[in-house]
Amino acid sequence: VTVIEDGMRTPNGLAVDEARGRLYLSDSHRDVRTIWSRDLDLASGALGEKRVFAEAEGKDGRPDGGAIDQTGHYWSAAVEGARIDVFDPSGTRVSTLATPMPDPTKIAFGGADLSLIYLTSKAGDGDGDGGVLAVAETTARGRAPAPFAPTRSNHRSLD
Repeated sequence: VTVIEDGMRTPNGLAVDEARGRLYLSDSHRDVRTIWSRDLDLASGALGEKRVFAEAEGKDGRPDGGAIDQTGHYWSAAVEGARIDVFDPSGTRVSTLATPMPDPTKIAFGGADLSLIYLTSKAGDGDGDGGVLAVAETTARGRAPAPFAPTRSNHRSLD
């Protein structure tokens, strides 16, 4: 295992946008609530500098798990926000989708044409049944995960 970055409070939201050569990550901690992007060289795995992509606005919702659709939009499960936020490649929120669960945690595209969204949630306060796994159809299409090869020059080993 090699450390690329440390000091994050609640790291989350990893997603790769192969078309734009970007790696996304978020910090879901209540005091941070930020999504960042980094340039990513898919051939070598080399990462550029971290820059703010989007920040959670208002009191409800923190950026948790993320995914990329075919148009390059970043979808973020807003834990404690009962929604999914969709951001365009510039970081502008272009859509908000309500979820029936208050604490969505991770979104993933699936199905033969990647038109299904799978969503997990954590158990909220007083939820005796715990978290759930849900699926829904969408008009958006996901993007298949992009493989990349990290280089040892931009991170350190845990050894």
